[in-house]
Amino acid sequence: MDIYAILSTRSHNPHYLNRYIRFIKACQVKNLDFEGYTEKHHICPKADDMFPEYICFRENPWNCVILKPRQHYIAHVILYKAYPLLNSPKRSLWFMTYINSFKLTSRMYEELRNFTRDKMIEHGKIGYPNPNKGKTYEEIYGYELAIKLKQDRSESNKRRNKDKKFKEKTGKAISETRKKLFKEGKLVPWNKGNRIVSQQQKEKISRIRKEFLESGLTRKEFAEKSGINYSTLKPYLRGL
Repeated sequence: MDIYAILSTRSHNPHYLNRYIRFIKACQVKNLDFEGYTEKHHICPKADDMFPEYICFRENPWNCVILKPRQHYIAHVILYKAYPLLNSPKRSLWFMTYINSFKLTSRMYEELRNFTRDKMIEHGKIGYPNPNKGKTYEEIYGYELAIKLKQDRSESNKRRNKDKKFKEKTGKAISETRKKLFKEGKLVPWNKGNRIVSQQQKEKISRIRKEFLESGLTRKEFAEKSGINYSTLKPYLRGL
């Protein structure tokens, strides 16, 4: 199969097309006994504006070449340069670059980015004009609906501001209460969740902590010896 004759049927740069053919042939020889990770590449690209008739490898085994990932990327770079007027080589190279975070020259990046953006504008994904820009609510929705929407927005903002003020006020009150309780000795730092405890409970916790330190046992051994449930004992010994 004369691959060059097929590839040259599309508008191309002869210099880079020859480089592409030489590169593919060199890779075929170089990868003959390679056993690592490889990828299949269509020598004649399968895109709609290229050679979709050769997409099937079973029917066209000559169109398949086994390449290493780096070689695969280089092949698409050369194709991009060999077919500067076609869209599919640019699209393929852009996706390979975007997904794998490869580095591009600034010129290549600019051309690929402009091509991608133009296509997105063409399909209406970005850049389309907003028909409601500069219009009031009344002009967009009509007078009655605009009044209702404004009222709903106003009530929503009032609720949001009320909730925000309540949270700020409550947070300050809780913070001041905790500081006061710490000063009075009603809050203990090893009590999970900073719960308020009685003086009797505080003395009990202090006694258990002291006994544990003097025992020289592990927490589980101390729990078994003292007859206290291990889950109950755990918060008492926090920090030791």
